[in-house]
Amino acid sequence: MRWPMQRWSQYRRVDAGAQLMDKVMERLGVDPVAAIRNTQGADFTQARSNCIDCMHARQCRRWLDASIILRAPPIFCANNRFFLAFRPDRHAGSGTDA
Repeated sequence: MRWPMQRWSQYRRVDAGAQLMDKVMERLGVDPVAAIRNTQGADFTQARSNCIDCMHARQCRRWLDASIILRAPPIFCANNRFFLAFRPDRHAGSGTDA
C-alpha cells in the first residue's frame, strides 16, 4: 500500500520530534526508565507530544549542537520541568523532585 506524500511528511515530522527528544534526554542525563514509569507513562507521552509539536525544533537542534556540556534544558523548551525532574542530580539542589 502506498502512502500519500502528506502521510510521509507527517511520519517524518513525528519521527524527527521523537529523535530530538531522545537526544535531549541523553545529553541531559535524563533517566528514560524513570521518566516512563512515572505516572505510568502519561507524563512521558505528553512530553513526547510536546516535542513532536514543538515550534522550536531548529533552536533546539542548534542548542544541542552548540553545547558540549548540558546542565539544563533551554528556557524555550516546553518540557523543561519534565527533563529536570528525571535528571540523576535532581535531589542535589535542583529543587525539583519527581
